[in-house]
Amino acid sequence: MKDIKQEEFEGLIREIIEGKRSETSVIGELKTESRTFNNKVQELSLINPELYAKFIRVRPYKPKERKDINIRGFVIETLKSGLTVEEMCAKYGIGRRTISRKILALNKSDRVEDIQLYKLYKEIAYKRSRAQELGYEDIVQINELETEEVIGIDDIERRRQELLELEREYQYLCLQVGKKEAAKRLGYSQNRIYKLLNELYRIEIERHTRGEKDIPGKDAKEYRASMKVEVIEPVVTAKGQTENNKVRTIVQKNQESR
Repeated sequence: MKDIKQEEFEGLIREIIEGKRSETSVIGELKTESRTFNNKVQELSLINPELYAKFIRVRPYKPKERKDINIRGFVIETLKSGLTVEEMCAKYGIGRRTISRKILALNKSDRVEDIQLYKLYKEIAYKRSRAQELGYEDIVQINELETEEVIGIDDIERRRQELLELEREYQYLCLQVGKKEAAKRLGYSQNRIYKLLNELYRIEIERHTRGEKDIPGKDAKEYRASMKVEVIEPVVTAKGQTENNKVRTIVQKNQESR
């Protein structure tokens, strides 16, 4: 990463917040990659909490793949409401490409009802795109569809739980075997494990910054316990500290300050 002063870096972050620069262009200017950039941003939660809070409101963590979308529910609501796919995507904050892939997947489903829904959707979409009136049978088929929830369990929380489980398994195995063997038993390389743990720490830092720290019951206890376990992937920074330990320290200090 390009060597710049902290105030310069914070200036770039403000430009992203104000919409003057894209995150991609800043990463390019700093001659780094998104993972290193995100780690640097996370340090702001200690150095400049106010700026960090503003940044994550504009650029919050988002999983690469949304798993909380019930595509059947989405298609059924599209048919019943008469809204276009674009209008539905805007309503639920879902990308058009994501929805297109999921709609196509219905036609490849093992379930007959999914394939039938896909065919009905294509027929109705064709007629509506040409301003054709729907026939009696079209209306009957749409009315017979049972409404389903479009959005299921929050995808960020789902991803967080997946990564917490991975972290627990990795930490346990690290106590029994070496890090390389622990990663191998979980089906990952050491570098991939490192990336996944950093993804988890980013989620946790954002949650604590927003004040989402009062997790009831067992989860809160498990989270505090997990913060005490060191998982060291030897990627050493110029200051002689591993990057994932640095991120872990940020989470700990944020937690202690609340």
